[in-house]
This record gives sequence, C-alpha cells and structure tokens, in this order.
Amino acid sequence: MTGESSSWGRPSIRPGSAARDRAVAAENGQELFGAFACNTCHRPDSQGRGPVLVGLFGQTVALQSGEKVVADEAYVRESILMPAAENHGGLSAHHGRRFRAR
Repeated sequence: MTGESSSWGRPSIRPGSAARDRAVAAENGQELFGAFACNTCHRPDSQGRGPVLVGLFGQTVALQSGEKVVADEAYVRESILMPAAENHGGLSAHHGRRFRAR
C-alpha cells in the first residue's frame, strides 16, 4: 500500500517506522471520522445508533454467525464499505453505499 493511492482517495502512508506509520494512519482516520460525521452514530458513551468503536482495533469480534475475527485494517475497511457483509454491526446496507459512491 505504501506509495500508492489508497481506497480512501488520499495518498497512502509514506515509508517510515512502523510506529510513525501507525500514528499517521490514526491521525488520518480521526480526520475522516470527523469529516464524514461518523461520531454522530459511533459515540464513546453508547448513546449513538452505531456500536462504540473505542478500543475496538486489534480486538476479537464475534460475528452474528458465531465466527470470531480480529478487528484489523481489513475488518474495519469492510465494516465501513460493506456493513451488512458480515452481519457484525447491525447497520443497514445504505450506510456503506454512502462511502462507495465517494
């Protein structure tokens, strides 16, 4: 992914240390989270329509099928672009269409 355009429409992280790359990715994600108003549904106080995302990355997540997966970059990307694909977040399919169209 380094040196290529990312699926988010922004340049991917430039080469560097793993810690720097993670910090840049987190900063970019935080910026997108606010820009797309994800924080209106994914609130840290459990009062939003979507699931709480604080501390999710890297954790094991149980899918509706009973299968357990790690919430890694691929899981997060799929959850955003195709939220109904794994039946993990209880979000309707229209949620993801908004991002695929951009």
